[in-house]
Parts: sequence; structure tokens; C-alpha cells
Amino acid sequence: SRRRVPRPHLLAAATCLMGAAHAALLGAASPPLLYLGAAAGGAAYGAVWSLLPSIVGDIFPARHFATVYNLFSLAASSSSLLLSTLLATKVYAAHAHVTTPGAAAECHGSLCYRATHLAILGACAAGTAGALALGVRNRAIYRGKLLDRAAV
Repeated sequence: SRRRVPRPHLLAAATCLMGAAHAALLGAASPPLLYLGAAAGGAAYGAVWSLLPSIVGDIFPARHFATVYNLFSLAASSSSLLLSTLLATKVYAAHAHVTTPGAAAECHGSLCYRATHLAILGACAAGTAGALALGVRNRAIYRGKLLDRAAV
């Protein structure tokens, strides 16, 4: 029998890729590094959202699929609000300075969003650990003992 890679481990890899993308964006001193970080972030985001339905379907009964999947959507929306909207705005405002009287405050350089990227790196580390723990906890499913039942 062939060995299967647990989908939560693939989710952990995607989360690591997202962390690498934010690390690249954190130190993006040149346009190619900025483009690389943006592309890696997009690929990781797509990988996460393509893996989640499969993982939910593997672990939870079909009658609970919609509820559990929508809870993941709620978690993603909530964290987006907290990290992208509230935290990023506060970090930018803390580093922005008025350069000319009457103009809006501006921020230039890597300090504008440094704390935001570091917070997201921490979230990626926690997400990676959680995905690996999920894979270990549900390893029987991914060894094929229960996967045949879930596939029907």
C-alpha cells in the first residue's frame, strides 16, 4: 500500500510558505523580493483554501461539513479584520509623520508594517504547529483505516 501524506501536513507546509512570504515582505528592500513575497503569499492562500474543504471532509461527518467549514470562514474573516484592518492601521499610524503642513501623514520604509508582519509570522508559527498536531492526532484517518469510509 502506498504511503499517504496527511493533508494537515500539507496545510502546515502552506502555512510555512505564508510565513516565508511575510518574512520576504518584511525585508523587501527591492521590487523582486516584494514580488516574490506577494506571489508566495498568494500561492499559500490558495493552497490553504483548497485544502480546508478536504480536511474538514476527512475529519468531520458529512452532516457537520457546512457548519465546520463556515466556522473556518468566520475565523479567517475575524483574523483578517484583526490583523489586516485594525493592527496594520494602528502600526502605520504610529509610524506615519506629516512631512509638509496640511498634508496627510505618510510612512516610508520597512518600519511602517514591521510589527504587523511579525504578528502574522507568529500566527503562521501557531498555525503550523496546530496543523501538525491535527495531522498527528488524526493519523489513523490518513493511514487509510478510515479514509475508505470517508470517501464513500
